[in-house]
Amino acid sequence: MRTIFRYGGIAVLIAALVVLVSLPFASSFVDSWARRDVDLRSQLVFSAVREQVDTLRARGETAELARLFGRVAEDARIAALGLCVEDRLVLYTEGMPAGFGCDAADAAPGPLPLSLDGATALVTSHVLRAETGPPARLVVLHDLAYIEERARQARTALVLALVGVGFGGAALASILSIFILNRWRHSVLQALVDA
Repeated sequence: MRTIFRYGGIAVLIAALVVLVSLPFASSFVDSWARRDVDLRSQLVFSAVREQVDTLRARGETAELARLFGRVAEDARIAALGLCVEDRLVLYTEGMPAGFGCDAADAAPGPLPLSLDGATALVTSHVLRAETGPPARLVVLHDLAYIEERARQARTALVLALVGVGFGGAALASILSIFILNRWRHSVLQALVDA
């Protein structure tokens, strides 16, 4: 019985070390995945509203444009939308932080973390190319609380999976070592009886 605990303990220790070593890599993977998810959502929002925004801007229908932005911002994962024209925030939804400036959303290759009013958001910016009027950008602020919660859930699931695999491996190693020890013990006893 002591053998079971000895080999089982060693296997559990090895499994715990594997989990601890792989945790930073798993965390980095989840963070990267969450940012990619934000980028994809932002691209989807932009693709869905681009033509409408260009048309409404060309017609000068600011009230209709504000309603469109409001409908898009109803998504729980989107904190706010804004329209920057010549580096000036000319239209934005209710969730836009007071200190937000269009310079904060200058062209970045992906989601840009931004801290405003004590909260952190991820900002994405998309260039609008209207046939008439000055150049503009659609700015999307993503609710980081939702992203952090989703990433936390993914990390938890990943850790539980690693722990499960580790303990499963430890149990398998213990069973195998017990089997081998029993076979070896039986072989030694048989050799003594035959001698």
